[in-house]
Amino acid sequence: AIPLGAFFDSAAPAADAEEVLLVAVALADALRVTHISGRGRVAVHGGLSAGVLLKSSQDIIKIADFGIAPAVCAALGVERYLNLAVGPPVLPRPSVASGDLRAGVVADPSAADKGIILHEIFDTFVKEVPAPLPDDALDQLLETGRKAFENIAKARPMVKVFWWPRFKQVAAAFIEEQQKRQATDTILAAEVRGTWLVENTSRPFTVTATADRIDKRESDGGAVIIDYKTGITYKTVEEVVSGRKPQLALEGVMAGAGAFEGIPPIPITALEYWKMGAASEPLKIGFPNVDVAATIEEARAGIGALVNYFDQKETPYLATPDPDFSSYGEYDLLARTAEWQNRLKDSRKGVKR
Repeated sequence: AIPLGAFFDSAAPAADAEEVLLVAVALADALRVTHISGRGRVAVHGGLSAGVLLKSSQDIIKIADFGIAPAVCAALGVERYLNLAVGPPVLPRPSVASGDLRAGVVADPSAADKGIILHEIFDTFVKEVPAPLPDDALDQLLETGRKAFENIAKARPMVKVFWWPRFKQVAAAFIEEQQKRQATDTILAAEVRGTWLVENTSRPFTVTATADRIDKRESDGGAVIIDYKTGITYKTVEEVVSGRKPQLALEGVMAGAGAFEGIPPIPITALEYWKMGAASEPLKIGFPNVDVAATIEEARAGIGALVNYFDQKETPYLATPDPDFSSYGEYDLLARTAEWQNRLKDSRKGVKR
């Protein structure tokens, strides 16, 4: 039997028969891939239970305990790659365990699919159902979501298993927020592309971006730049203000310069991210009080200075420019980043290995 209770947190809705079936199919497919991708090596495992299933922070279920997980993780100089809810340390896919490090460890298309599908749903909805919202707006949004999830479930069943119950919660919160805003804000564009030629650089440099959404606040005529987030998000306002996560600020620069298709130059009133999907808070809106003008101006000056800095021949291209503010990179495993970062932290604490 598959203990579905291990797959969902306590705040999530109970699984129905369809969800049980989708989980079973996904696990069977995971076993199939494990057995055919080992390049002649045999994968040995016992029965499936909560103890051998891992759930990542992105709600991805992985089968883990094949007996060599601790040894593999020790050899790679890490303890684990997932935020574990249940189970032992994670086992990389067989091709990684056999020495083919190019295969990667944490890449899983379903995590990316989750963000893409939600962006597509809300993009479709705001374009097809303009304000003022009708009484059945929530039903229309759920129908748009149902069609999108049905399409992706054919290839990525786990996305639907974990995200359809959460999506219904997010959809209700989204409609509630839209009903509040439609009296004060107008949606100018969703999923809109833009290009901007950076000013005052040693050679031409163009920034391209796709803004999730740009609204116009009727009270002052300014724009609200909105970034939908379904995964890792901003932890503090400082990350945006300092330029470590410049997406929102640069989109503000671009909107102010009229760089987005179909939108003339417009002053920026607010920069917001909408965090979607948490069981306790399906929709959280962040950064309502950031100093917009100062943040945008620093981003404008900062991108130009950055381009000029890296245009100098003597400027090194470091794998991890600032170890204190690093996230997962595509080549971190090959660079043994976790190992030297741990040593750096120990040296700062005076610990000798």
